[in-house]
Amino acid sequence: MTAIWRIRRGTSSVDAACFTALGFSQLFVAVMAFLVDKTLFAHYVIAFGLTFLLIDQPGYSAKGNVEAFTPVSLKERARAAEPAGVAYLVFLHTRWSLSCRHAFSTFAELSGRYATERVIFAKLDLSDWPHMAAKLGVDLSPGSQKLPTIIMYENGAEVMRLPRKGSSELSKASIVRAFELDMRLATSKNRQGNSAAEDKKK
Repeated sequence: MTAIWRIRRGTSSVDAACFTALGFSQLFVAVMAFLVDKTLFAHYVIAFGLTFLLIDQPGYSAKGNVEAFTPVSLKERARAAEPAGVAYLVFLHTRWSLSCRHAFSTFAELSGRYATERVIFAKLDLSDWPHMAAKLGVDLSPGSQKLPTIIMYENGAEVMRLPRKGSSELSKASIVRAFELDMRLATSKNRQGNSAAEDKKK
C-alpha cells in the first residue's frame, strides 16, 4: 500500500500512476526471472525488447484541442512575431518515452479547458525530427529529465518552459501556475466580451 501511495503521489493522474506501476511490475518480474533462471531472464529480455522495438506503442487518445506541429509550423507560427499577443504552448515529446505519454494526458486535458484564440496548444514529436531537440535544448538520452518539455512562445520568443532546471514536475497545478493559464483565459474571455459588445453597438 505504501508503494502504491508513493507512485500515485509522484504522478499527475490515475492513468500515469497505472503506467508507472506497470513499469515497476515488469522490472520486478525481470529481477525474479534473473534470480530463478538466467535462461528465462534472457528469454524475457529478448521478448520484451522485440515487442518494444517492433510494435508501435499506442498513443494517448485524449480529448483536447492540441495541434500537431512540424518544425516548419513551429517556425512560421510559434516563433513568429505575428500575430501579437498570441501565446503558443508547445509540448515536446517522443513516442518511446513513457513520461511523455503520462504528461500528455494532462496537457490534452488542460487544452480542453484553456485553449482559446489567444492561447494555442500544440505538440511536436521529436521522434520524427530529432535534430530539433538540440536546437530547442531538449536532451533525448535515456533517463533524460527534459522529456517531455513544454515551452511557451509569445510574440515570437520563448517566455517560459517546464520542467525547470533541477525539477521534473509537470502536474496540472504546476503547468497552470507557471504559464498563468487562469489569467490568460480570463483575459481572452474579457476580450471576447468587449468585442461582442462593440459588434452590438455597430
